Amino acid sequence: MRRAPRDPEPAKPWLAFLRNHRETIAAMDFFTVPTITFHVLYCFFVISHNRRRVLHFNVTRHPSGTWIVQQLREALPDQLAPRFLIFDRDAKYGLVIPVAVRSMAIRPVRPRCKVRGRMA
Repeated sequence: MRRAPRDPEPAKPWLAFLRNHRETIAAMDFFTVPTITFHVLYCFFVISHNRRRVLHFNVTRHPSGTWIVQQLREALPDQLAPRFLIFDRDAKYGLVIPVAVRSMAIRPVRPRCKVRGRMA
């Protein structure tokens, strides 16, 4: 049975935002790496959307709000800070991260729409 085509309308405003502001957008996220001793390492990275270049990368066993804020300060110095910072709704970010991002004169963006079957 063939699938019905997806409605592209909900994703259009989000894609337009990404295209129009790509020079001023950075994004942050985590990925996990299991170790041979059955621990989990959390790898944090910040990427620039303009050239898709990794701006900052670090690893920890226990990501906390204060640790993430410190990583953001190292990754985004004042003179090079983007206008927008995209991050998902992960519980690791809590309430501290959006406040810290705003204090750095950066607008936090948490996407709400799905693009191609995943959160954008």
